[in-house]
Amino acid sequence: MDTVTAGDASPSWRGIEHGLALLKHGVLYRVGDGRSIRIWRDNWIPRAHGMKPIGSARQCRLRWVTHLIDAQARSWDETLVRRYFYPCDVEEILKIKIPPTECPDYVAWNFEKSGLFSVKSAYRLAMRKEHGEGEISTSSTPLDGRKVWKDLWSTHVPGKVKVFAWKIANNGIPTQANKCYRHLVQHESCEMCGYHSEDCFHACVQCPHAVALRQAMREHWSLPSEEDLLYTGPQWLLILMNKYSKEVNANLFMLLWRVWSVRNSVLRAGQTISVNGSVVFLTRYMDSLVQCRHTSLQPDSKGKRCAVVGNAEAQGRGRQEQKQWIPPDPGWLKINVDGAFLPASGAAAVGIIIRDHDGHVKLAAWRVLRHCRDAEEAEAVACCEGITLAARWPDIPMTLETDCAWIVDSLKNQRHDLSINWSTLLRGEDEDGGALSLGYC
Repeated sequence: MDTVTAGDASPSWRGIEHGLALLKHGVLYRVGDGRSIRIWRDNWIPRAHGMKPIGSARQCRLRWVTHLIDAQARSWDETLVRRYFYPCDVEEILKIKIPPTECPDYVAWNFEKSGLFSVKSAYRLAMRKEHGEGEISTSSTPLDGRKVWKDLWSTHVPGKVKVFAWKIANNGIPTQANKCYRHLVQHESCEMCGYHSEDCFHACVQCPHAVALRQAMREHWSLPSEEDLLYTGPQWLLILMNKYSKEVNANLFMLLWRVWSVRNSVLRAGQTISVNGSVVFLTRYMDSLVQCRHTSLQPDSKGKRCAVVGNAEAQGRGRQEQKQWIPPDPGWLKINVDGAFLPASGAAAVGIIIRDHDGHVKLAAWRVLRHCRDAEEAEAVACCEGITLAARWPDIPMTLETDCAWIVDSLKNQRHDLSINWSTLLRGEDEDGGALSLGYC
């Protein structure tokens, strides 16, 4: 972690230096006892950017993370943390869960959920550092990465249009700028207008034929205002999506897709497509999609059904409502746990219920969580609480049921990874002490 290299190294060695610098950028310490982690020099705060504290709020002589931990309670000394750190660091530090038993600190990879290094995540990190590609959030554009992608994929447009929007968001369409960067062409100027470098934003938004079609479509569709159609960085489309409704985003995706389709038809097939022709095509296409979406699920005379039917979200909710609780085997108890997390406010809570094979409730409990990081942590805490409460029946075999697939897989296979929530699961296993006979589902 502290290795330094000479300045006059060979090209091969410089390649190794680049990999080492990348490794240092993505590696962080998971807090165990805190004795080997230097507060101000090491990466130990798990977040996308800046894994060291931004600075000391006042003069501080504390050097090691262990000085911030209450060894008796196995938790943070919140008074010390709030005294010496700025509020943005305080909130992230308090979200780190201290293991229930003292254990050494260990190193993990910050850009994989499992904490294990992968070439794929390292490549993405390198591209993000060098070109700014693939970034979801920065200090100036705080987007919820998971939510913005869910919004993109849930937009009511054809699948090929969603894929195209995803490619734009990842700078993945074959523009002249991208082909020039990969040495496929010599010039990156736009083939349609010939004046500007053709990147994704220019090809779909700035080019004169894109502007003309957008102005014509404003008479028929609701679209983002011209003031908001600005290049704000590699994630310009995601930032724009965050400002508007799903209906406006659907119209925008269809428009961008049509602009790119016209561009390819003109340059590659030699076709001549008028603005009015594109307007007619888009309006009819969207009208047919809306009509299919509102068509009831009724077979026609040939026994066929529409490819797009009804409200998929409502149908999904209906299927979920039909699920019934499956009782355990006679003589067993079932622990059902669930966690809830609100990303906007950070509020979280867990609920636990224990029932026998007849459905009789043996125990029910709930608890509000403080300093919760994400929904997965809430699920892990719910499992831990359920196991702890079930310890009052040590002689009865039990089944633990949760809807978090990662937790089920980890507990079933005893897969000790380096993820940030693994210590929470360890807490439940340690408090169980091996006295319970548990199954997982």
